[in-house]
Order: sequence, then structure tokens, then C-alpha cells
Amino acid sequence: MVIEGYRVASGASSESPYSAGSITLQVPRFRERGLDLSGYFPATLNIRAACKALDLTNPRYTFRNVVWTDHHGPEDFSFSPCEVEYHDTVYSGLIYYPHPSTKPGHQHPPNVVEVITKRIEGVEYGHVVTLYVDTSEVAIVE
Repeated sequence: MVIEGYRVASGASSESPYSAGSITLQVPRFRERGLDLSGYFPATLNIRAACKALDLTNPRYTFRNVVWTDHHGPEDFSFSPCEVEYHDTVYSGLIYYPHPSTKPGHQHPPNVVEVITKRIEGVEYGHVVTLYVDTSEVAIVE
């Protein structure tokens, strides 16, 4: 199910210090390291999975010490390919995982994942989506 996040990634939160959104600021840093996110919507879709936890055990991409803002120190990020299905349309995307050990605040429960994908028209909080993950990269904890 799609749930409301902190709205910092998109810049929609009035409390966010990043009016353009954190994703917009991070995209050039990830591109420099070999991951081009420019084709995706510059925000995250927060999905509460119907399991206890999703654990990125072997993510496709991990970037350490990413300096993307002067508001706090560097962060570590991991990404794993995924797909989101909504109303019979499948959208390719990436699980976006800022490592909690380096991320200041805004932690999610273990069964909530942030996904970067194309804009999904019509999707709203409370809507049910299907999330497909690569189980060689992501462990599903029942």
C-alpha cells in the first residue's frame, strides 16, 4: 500500500530544507558514481509491504560517503532494481535505501520501502500497488 512519507525527497514538506527535494540534489552525485536517475520522477514512492521487513542483502548499487548537502555529513545509499504494478501497468524502478546509520532522522519501519520510478498517474496514499523485487538482492522477511 502507498503511504505518506516525510515528503523530503520531493521537497513537498514545509519543514524540508531542500525546496527542490533531496532527490533532485542527489541525482548528480549518483550520476558521477555511475547510476543515472534522470529518467525517474524526483521523489520517492513509499510502499508499506505486506511482510515484516524487506532487507537489501545484496543491492545492485551501494555508494558510500555521498556528499550532497551542507546540512549534514555524507550518507551511504543502496539501490536495488524493482518493479511497481498499478492498475495493470508495470513501472521499472529502484528501491532507494539511505542507510539508517548515516541518515539523519526520518527512519521508516522495516516493512516500508522507498522506490524511485517514473511518475505513476493516479496513484495516491492508500492505493494498493504490487512491488516486485529481485530476491537475490532483497530478502523478504515474513
